[in-house]
Amino acid sequence: MTDLARLQRGFQRSVFKGNARFEREIVGTSRMSAARRLEIYSHAYRARLVETLETDYPGLGALAGAERFEHLAQEYVRAHPSSHRNLRWYGGALPAFLAKAVPSRRVPALAEMAAFEWQLGLAFDAADATPLTIDDIAQVPTTEWAGMRFAPHPSVRRLALRYNVPGLRAAAEGDRPLPPLTRAKSAVAWLVWRQNLVIRYRSLAKDEARALDALLRGADFGEICAQLAGAPEPALRAAALLKGWVAEGLLCDIKPARPTDYDGDIR
Repeated sequence: MTDLARLQRGFQRSVFKGNARFEREIVGTSRMSAARRLEIYSHAYRARLVETLETDYPGLGALAGAERFEHLAQEYVRAHPSSHRNLRWYGGALPAFLAKAVPSRRVPALAEMAAFEWQLGLAFDAADATPLTIDDIAQVPTTEWAGMRFAPHPSVRRLALRYNVPGLRAAAEGDRPLPPLTRAKSAVAWLVWRQNLVIRYRSLAKDEARALDALLRGADFGEICAQLAGAPEPALRAAALLKGWVAEGLLCDIKPARPTDYDGDIR
C-alpha cells in the first residue's frame, strides 16, 4: 500500500468512526489543533448524511419530531457508514434499522412511515415506460381476452400498512398539521406509482388488491377474474378494474399469452 493510499484509508476511518492515532498525521496550528481539524470533516460528513435523510424522509421527520429524528438519524449514520457514491441510495436501510433499533421499535409507525416514503422515492426513480391505452386493449379479439397478461409500469409498488402514514405524509408534504396517528385492525393494501411525473398513492379494496397482486405475479385476465369469484359479475368487475388501471397509467404492455386451456369464454 502506498503512503497516499494509507493516508486516505486512515483519514476515512477517522471521519467515519474517529481515530485518535490518526491525529499524528495531521498538522495542527496554534489556531486549530489536529483533532479539531479532523472533527470538522467528521461533523460535515455526518451532517451531510443527516441532511440526506431529512430530504428523503420528510414524513418521518414530521411524525418523529425534530429532536427524535435527529437522534435516530445520528444513530443510523453511526451504524451505516455511506457505501454509495450517490447519496440517493444512502437511506435505503433506514426502514429496517428503525424496525430493530431501540427506542424506535417501540413505535412501529416510524419504520412503516420510512418504508412508505422509501417506496415513494423508488417509484419516482423508476424507469419510464409508455402507458397502455384502452385502444391497445380494444385491438385484442375478445376471444383472446382470457389469455391477456399485462406488464405493470416500472413504478408500481404494493404495500400493506397498518398505520395512517400516507395521510400523515400528505399533511407533512402540504405543511399542514398532522392528523392523529391511528392503527387499523388489520393491514390495509396500498398502491404507489408514478403518473406523468407525479407520485400517486391510494388504498385498495380487498378484491382489487387480490386482482392486482395476481396481475403483478403474471396472471392472465382469466386468472384475475378467478380472484374476483365472490363478486356478482367477476368478469365485469375485472373489466372495470382493468379500465381504471389503464386510466391511471399502471400498465404499459400486453404480454403474449401463455399456452392455455382457456376456450375464450369467461364466466
